[in-house]
This record gives sequence, C-alpha cells and structure tokens, in this order.
Amino acid sequence: MTDQFDWEALEATAPELMPFLRACQEGRLVLPRCAQCERHQWPPRPLCRRCGGDDFVQAEVPGRATLYSWMTAFRAPLPELADDVPYTVGIVTLDLPEQLRMAGRIGAPAQQAALFAGQRLTVSFDQARSGCPIAVWTPVPDLSEGEAK
Repeated sequence: MTDQFDWEALEATAPELMPFLRACQEGRLVLPRCAQCERHQWPPRPLCRRCGGDDFVQAEVPGRATLYSWMTAFRAPLPELADDVPYTVGIVTLDLPEQLRMAGRIGAPAQQAALFAGQRLTVSFDQARSGCPIAVWTPVPDLSEGEAK
C-alpha cells in the first residue's frame, strides 16, 4: 500500500466517485441526485436507475442511517492490514426517502460487540492507510437510558 492516494488514477477509472470522495475529505456526505426525477442514487452511475436521466447534481445529505448488516474481520486479508484487525464493515440504510444502502466502517472495536440491526448511526470521516477518505459509521448513544434528551 502507498501513503499517498492516487487521485489521478481514480479520476481516470471512476470519475463518478470523485464528488463523493472529495466531499468526504471535507467531512460532508454527498450523493448524486437526478436532476429529472430528483431521486438520490448510490452507487453513482451514468444513468438514473429510476428515470434513465443523465444529468445529476451533487446533493449534501444528512449523515444519519440505520444499521442493516455487518461483519467483523478478525484476520487481515492482506499482511499490510494486520494492524487494523479487528475491524467491522457494515451496510447502512441512509435516512433518505429512497432508503439507499451504503457500505462503510462501523465504529471503534469497543463498540462492535454492542451492535444490533436497526441501530441508529451517524457518519464521520477518516482516511484509509492509502490516504483514501472513508465513511465511518458510529452508533448514536441511546438517550432513553437516563441521559438528557
């Protein structure tokens, strides 16, 4: 792995991801929204999956979601990732009318044992070892357990 993310290579091979990743660097969650039908979509693609439109705007969306599914890796798939285990990757359902699902890292190792389907999450952003920005979803504290609302 490198310490410097290769933005030029990504822009050449997957330019539709660039607005999302640049926004992640700025601490914002941005998704393409079709200019014709006004529906968000993820992952980005050249044509709207609903109406077939090809004109998109990049829309900032709230960084809130519900945990749909997850898995925790206890063995590194590559030797370079040995220091990262254990880590959890999950699928979240974004708080949007379209109920889009997105993959991302889930919280810190101490939070992994307390995860459950339907759990409320918020997004923050970090960098992978390569320098690529990544979404990290963190459980929202349960305010019903004596905390002020």
